[in-house]
Amino acid sequence: YGPDPGILDVWALASFLASCLALEKLALCISNCKNSSAFVPNSPVEVVNVADFELQLVECSSEAIVSLMSALAFPNVSSSKLDICATASIDTRTSIDAAQRECQSIIHAVFPGPNAFPKLRELHFVVSINGLVGHNQVISFPFSYVPTLKHLKLSTYSTSLTLPSDTVLLPELRSLQLTKCFAIRPHWIAE
Repeated sequence: YGPDPGILDVWALASFLASCLALEKLALCISNCKNSSAFVPNSPVEVVNVADFELQLVECSSEAIVSLMSALAFPNVSSSKLDICATASIDTRTSIDAAQRECQSIIHAVFPGPNAFPKLRELHFVVSINGLVGHNQVISFPFSYVPTLKHLKLSTYSTSLTLPSDTVLLPELRSLQLTKCFAIRPHWIAE
């Protein structure tokens, strides 16, 4: 992270990754990160050789992840795993809604538009909002931003995904795997 616990030093991470010219696989696990250092580059640091990118985010704030993903670019990633874990601190509707909004904001920070991962072919998307027993939370994933996907694996536990709209096409999709998607109903696939 950096010198302060819970604060992600984005500049240090971006500088380090810029120096790793041969790096092909990157796995980051960021846990309990609530803030990031103030660092806004003129343009993102391109990590051009990374083809395989795993990002695990446990109890992180969306602001810290926006800062991180704004500072880095992964133009050649073809395989990725995004694992988001949040906890509703108290089993109340307000706490659960806040955890859901935070997860949704993180998804949009990682996938802000179609150019975020232009060569992405394989994606494993995991989202887990702990403390949701008996509650139906729904999040959306920007499928329109990943039109080149060939393999998609979803693990959503007790969180449901909104159906992609009729205008979202995944013409290259060859495999779809739903694992531990307890809240996704059969109509999700049928439609």
